[in-house]
Amino acid sequence: MSEREPGLVEQALNKAVEDGLSAQVQHVEELQVHVETDPLQLLGGGVETVSVQSRGVVVNEDLRVQEMELHTESVVVNPLSALFGKIELRQSTDITSRVVMTEQDINRLLDSPYIRGNLQDLRVQASGQVTGAAVQQMELFMPQSGNLVLDLHLQLQSGQTERFVLTITPCGGRDGKVQLGGIHIKLGAVSLRVCGFEVSEEKLTVLTEIGFDPSEQDLPAPDPRMTIHTGSLILGSLE
Repeated sequence: MSEREPGLVEQALNKAVEDGLSAQVQHVEELQVHVETDPLQLLGGGVETVSVQSRGVVVNEDLRVQEMELHTESVVVNPLSALFGKIELRQSTDITSRVVMTEQDINRLLDSPYIRGNLQDLRVQASGQVTGAAVQQMELFMPQSGNLVLDLHLQLQSGQTERFVLTITPCGGRDGKVQLGGIHIKLGAVSLRVCGFEVSEEKLTVLTEIGFDPSEQDLPAPDPRMTIHTGSLILGSLE
């Protein structure tokens, strides 16, 4: 069964949202937006589905995404904002996403001032003692095993340097490994759960579920801390 052709309102919405998204990034090679609704439904802010597919998205000099797909259903939006290309959500919404990044793109992001700056005041537990630490060097590798290997060099408060090699696996989560699918992050109105990932040809594909609750949008954001245990070193306060 073939997909139905979008109506005039849907075509206008698709173009408006594409233009709005394009204006928020430095460059995008391909971008397609598909909105399903009807004029009467849209007057009340109702949208059946929103799907976004993109390739070669350069958000800024530090963040590039090879591919990104977003999909959500039964959305309630601000109809006036939607006509100007801005999807302003009015009720709790669940979004599924698929993001593909290359090893080079990930390491560029990890080496960015924003990421490095937020990893200079960590709390770690080494040899049974809690101490401060800062990341000196960080690099991600994608071996043919299908896992991810994160190589960290930490400078402890004592001046001692520790090397911290973390293997991230789609499943398992033991013997010094962290299961990526077990990661759940909540930050203000947005919650993110990693459903799984796949490594192939120096590319990382991550599947996530994103929840957005506009009622929490103006509340103070909680401290987004994540603790990772591996071997004798426990790394905490990853922001």
